[in-house]
Amino acid sequence: MPSRIDPGGPRRLLYFSREYTTHDRRFLEALAGLRSHGEPWEVHFLQLEDDGVPYESRPLPAGVTRAYWPTSHGPRPVPAQESAGDHRPGGLKSLLPAYTQVLQELEPTVVQAGPIQSCAWLAAAAAASADAPLPGAPVLAVSWGSDILVHAHRDDDTRTATREALEGASAFLCDSEAVLDTARDFVPIPDERVVKFPWGIDLAAFSRGEGWGPVRPDWQDRKVVLSTRAWESLHGVETLLEAFALAHTADPELRLILGSTGSTADWVAGFLEEKGLRDVVHAPGQLPQGEIPGLFRSAHVYVSCAHSDGTSISLLEALASGLPVVVTDIPSNEEWVAPDQAWGWLAPAGDAPAVAQSLHAAFALSSEERSEVARRNREVAEERADWFRNVETLKAMLNQLAETS
Repeated sequence: MPSRIDPGGPRRLLYFSREYTTHDRRFLEALAGLRSHGEPWEVHFLQLEDDGVPYESRPLPAGVTRAYWPTSHGPRPVPAQESAGDHRPGGLKSLLPAYTQVLQELEPTVVQAGPIQSCAWLAAAAAASADAPLPGAPVLAVSWGSDILVHAHRDDDTRTATREALEGASAFLCDSEAVLDTARDFVPIPDERVVKFPWGIDLAAFSRGEGWGPVRPDWQDRKVVLSTRAWESLHGVETLLEAFALAHTADPELRLILGSTGSTADWVAGFLEEKGLRDVVHAPGQLPQGEIPGLFRSAHVYVSCAHSDGTSISLLEALASGLPVVVTDIPSNEEWVAPDQAWGWLAPAGDAPAVAQSLHAAFALSSEERSEVARRNREVAEERADWFRNVETLKAMLNQLAETS
């Protein structure tokens, strides 16, 4: 096998992630087309967690090869966790020999690894190890948002892991200024080591209300609110439902689409039953990505009550669909919803009455104002949220790291 540093050998990317999510698939699809000097890279995917889903049920994109852990560790050595911050370096240290063996077999040119406290930490630790098979192989550390904004400050262990991962990385990838600013609280990452862009959406899949149709026939003349955030406390599902209950009491014409699911499903069901809201809330479950644009075309207003976020993909989908938005006043949302950016309302995180008031304000827009909102928000999405254009920045960084390694 040609060496990683052999200029005549192929360039190889090891994409190392905690699990295999929709976002991972989008990255892998884009990176499968990565080229340098006209030649394609080899792209390999290594998964840390065992999420219980058989590999064959979720095939990788064409052009991506799955990497396997040594047989003694099984195909995925770490049990699935509720959050990325639940993986501790103390436990992951035992995987260093196995991960080093993966590196020895693949001899990657660059490693792209995240979240920060798990995959990025392990990649940086291996690169710094005296046993590293190819010292100096650059690591692009990837933040998924909450790993930096929430988990990094959980305790001394996660703070140390965050700092070590960022110090050991050759470059840092994130999706918002809020994430970058927080990462720089740990390590003074210079601009030339940063690749930052909104991870964006497929603009062609979302449209400004063309083909609008209610998700239920009896909602034809109702005022429809949409949330596609997971039913988790971090995403403010409790605030969302409390706010909707308040808003619906004041305006019984309101309806809510809950386009997701999550670990609080039992609490959600109990709340809807207690408040008598089951008939005015539509919860279709976790839908395939291809059906998500239809949800946005079925709604009049988008809402997110997240307590912490990087750049929210669902917010970008709402903007591309031309919807007015009601979101929390966290820094990452303020990068999008501002007087000179998208049109929407910012409510304090956890403040259900403020969210309810903002929903009423959104539905008070005149038809002319709604048309202006649709035009302006779509324009912002086209300018800043085009996935296919934004991901080229990542490709450029990977080629740069390969050239300087």
